[in-house]
Amino acid sequence: MEILSDINVSNAFEIFINEDKLIVFSNDYSQYSRTIISIYDVTDRENPELETKVDVDGNYVSARMIGDYVYLIANQYTGYDNIILPAVMVDGVKREMPVTDIAYFPYPDTSYVFTNIVALDVNNGDYESQTYLTGASYNVYVSEDNIYLTYTKTLSYDTYFEEAVEKVYIPLLPSQEAGQVREVMDSDDQLYEKMQKVSEIVVDYSNSLTGQEKQDFDEQLFEKIEEFSAEFQKKTEKTVVHKINVDGLDIEYIANGEVPGHILNQFSMDEHKSYFRIATTTGNSWGGRSQSLNHMYVLDSNLKITGSVDDLAEGERIYSTRFMGDRAYMVTFRQVDPLFVIDLSNPENPEVLGQLKVTGF
Repeated sequence: MEILSDINVSNAFEIFINEDKLIVFSNDYSQYSRTIISIYDVTDRENPELETKVDVDGNYVSARMIGDYVYLIANQYTGYDNIILPAVMVDGVKREMPVTDIAYFPYPDTSYVFTNIVALDVNNGDYESQTYLTGASYNVYVSEDNIYLTYTKTLSYDTYFEEAVEKVYIPLLPSQEAGQVREVMDSDDQLYEKMQKVSEIVVDYSNSLTGQEKQDFDEQLFEKIEEFSAEFQKKTEKTVVHKINVDGLDIEYIANGEVPGHILNQFSMDEHKSYFRIATTTGNSWGGRSQSLNHMYVLDSNLKITGSVDDLAEGERIYSTRFMGDRAYMVTFRQVDPLFVIDLSNPENPEVLGQLKVTGF
């Protein structure tokens, strides 16, 4: 068949069918990573004909077909010393994205990539593309009107330690020991040295106590650390969401927002009546004493949080989520598998209607 000679079949990984059009996605790593979209006319099923070939710089993240339009999302790593500007090549004709047309956002990020979005008309091969400088997007949700790009960003451990000192250690310690801790934190020592010295101050004070006084201090310290860690997880790990409207070949950036925690997959997200709903987990449910908690957030059309259900199933993680209209169904997992039914009909006040616990495995 002709289709076998036009592309490297071993690199093909996705296909769409649109009446007499076959859209094939493949990779090309000959020089640097590119995603290839090949459109075939398969009116004659025995003799497919290649009509359009589109090469997009970057690794394939996701693609959707809405009507007669295909939307591709690809991540292209920016590099450091040798930055290659994104480009799209159609049937051998290359168009590089001018640096002045690449959108970026006024806040620091990590793992910078060029997120390339291409809209392609499968009937005539016309296309448009947009590039955004973002963190690496891996989970994508697409409605009939919008693309939602998501990725997780984290704060450094420095921030965690500094806040723990201010909110837990200093308030619990007597003035003398609290002053010693402040001197350590104000010093020019490295982070690991500060951590070691603060720990020694706390341990030495605890060991200076006896009987019930020592037991009360240790229990209170442990309790405060647990509370602080659970709350801090909502700040240290956040899912960033970018909303991009698509209409035919038109691609328009709308807004960005963020919610605490990380998501499991694309099924953790949904759009309904202009609201975006997303289920996340903060913390880690594996090993030791778990700090994980699960949450459901509702965001408005500008990706501002309007309502939430927080702190579900302590010590567990989300196993699956499904949205059906005004309700969401969430299953969490560790030793017991609770099923939560969440009413989302009031975006400003979502609530858990009930839950069912079944022994897990």
